[in-house]
Amino acid sequence: MTFHTVTGDGSVGEKVFSGTDRRFSAAWAAKAHRSMGSFLHQRTISQIRRGRTINDTDLRRQAQQVLEVLDDVLASEVHDIRLGIRFGYECPDCNGDISIAMAPLLLKGRAATTCQTCGAAWLAEGKEAYGSPRLTRLGDRDIG
Repeated sequence: MTFHTVTGDGSVGEKVFSGTDRRFSAAWAAKAHRSMGSFLHQRTISQIRRGRTINDTDLRRQAQQVLEVLDDVLASEVHDIRLGIRFGYECPDCNGDISIAMAPLLLKGRAATTCQTCGAAWLAEGKEAYGSPRLTRLGDRDIG
């Protein structure tokens, strides 16, 4: 993830920040917690009666995998980035308000949006060469 300033003419300016955002999902955290549960908790009476023991080799392997993921996430220089921010623009058709979601623009390079006043549909493309998002009316080109 790299952030630049935008110059007065709309071109890409000085780099402000660059880094890699590393995260793990809630599903991964739940699975890791369950896999470590056998290490953290004693066997139940039922498990002991059925002869279920803790396999030290498997437990060590699972713990090492969890440790590697946690080390990678904690080593990330990017954290707490919020992509829920929206960019405000003026509709080229009616001068009404257009709101563009930051997340798809940064992650996919484009975001579809609609003018809140006239309802015109637009494609915002955010490429470094453009500086700021470029608006193209949907229907004027195939967005594939």
